[in-house]
Amino acid sequence: MVLIGFAFLLSPPGAEAQRPIKVGILDTYTGPPAVYGQDALNGFKLALSEINKKGVLGTKIEYTNRDEKFKVDIALSMAKELVMNEKVDILVGTINSGVALAVSDFAKTEKVPSMV
Repeated sequence: MVLIGFAFLLSPPGAEAQRPIKVGILDTYTGPPAVYGQDALNGFKLALSEINKKGVLGTKIEYTNRDEKFKVDIALSMAKELVMNEKVDILVGTINSGVALAVSDFAKTEKVPSMV
């Protein structure tokens, strides 16, 4: 449901079919905390499959995910890659509060919405 809210923020009123809304997901997919990251990713995929049946304001939502390995420096590198190279519209994640704070600061400077 939160995805729908962000989709409305990202889409202008009366918008026709547009390019997909791109979501960049940063979370931990290796090591002991991976169980939480995998569960979050699976939940996201499940919600997305339902949302994309009809789309949001005429468009679909796509995602790409990166493993931040529970490390701030890797997360920042991955966030930069997602924003600058992948051109994501929003950053989502993580279970690590240190990573969340660092990525949030980066997202603010780049004027990209981020959500934990």
